[in-house]
Amino acid sequence: MNRKHPKQKSTVSRKTTNRSANERERKFPKVTDRLNSAQGQQENFVDNKNLPKLPSAKLMEVKIYGFHACAAIARNRMDDIIRVYLTDSRMKTFSALLSWCAKHKRAYHIISPEEMQQVTGSIHHEGIALLIKERAPMSFESLHNELKRERKPTCVIYLGGVSNPHNLGAIVRVAAHFGISTILIDESSKLTLSGAVYRVAQGGMEAVRIVRLPEPLANLKAFKQIGFSLIGTTPRQARSVYKEKLGERIVYLIGAEADGLSRAALDLADRSVTIPGSGSVESLNVSSASAILLSEFWRSVER
Repeated sequence: MNRKHPKQKSTVSRKTTNRSANERERKFPKVTDRLNSAQGQQENFVDNKNLPKLPSAKLMEVKIYGFHACAAIARNRMDDIIRVYLTDSRMKTFSALLSWCAKHKRAYHIISPEEMQQVTGSIHHEGIALLIKERAPMSFESLHNELKRERKPTCVIYLGGVSNPHNLGAIVRVAAHFGISTILIDESSKLTLSGAVYRVAQGGMEAVRIVRLPEPLANLKAFKQIGFSLIGTTPRQARSVYKEKLGERIVYLIGAEADGLSRAALDLADRSVTIPGSGSVESLNVSSASAILLSEFWRSVER
């Protein structure tokens, strides 16, 4: 004879409504236990109470969200996925990912849009979030050796003083579009490869690597030794980028829109360029300026 049980506060699978409370808890541990486990089992649940956010990312783990960002991970490095969160509206689109999770015993959770907002800490989650293994960072030495061996047209971006993750994400998206695979930032920069960066990059993080410079000025100078020209950027008093012959191996030195490049970085540049305009505004947003500069490099080497 089936017994009626009072409603439980813990998460309950839809398939276990006739089991006892103790059986349910043994089969489906508390949400917080699942989130903190190193390897989750296949899970498909809805928590109508208080869904905790994703656990604080451990070393080499990152929380990401956004349709294109997550789709790019699923296409390029599915094995790096640790845990999946989906709303009902995304289940059909990501059915192959859910099947993979079931086969490889990776946890997945079907939750409401409101719960997804709690999980991601953002209203811009687009119905999906992933906890993934972060790619191992590339050292400056490895990058320098790689570029020293290559002789193909190459553009690298150095971002000095850029601290907004949305700007970084937008620049990564532009870089991926124009085939630019490397962005340099100072090792001391507080920028992190957060979920916001991944979302704004719209999948571009899978095509672009972020390399931190331990000694920015010395490291930038080292590019000259392997045939690169350093091109500073400034809002005024420089030659128009549209009239400049950029060259096939360049490093753009781009500063934040508020303060621009440091004087030391500008002094290190072989030459400087500007993006001419009407003068109605002081300057362009750093991501907008990056789009124009990278477009000019693409045009110069492709024509």
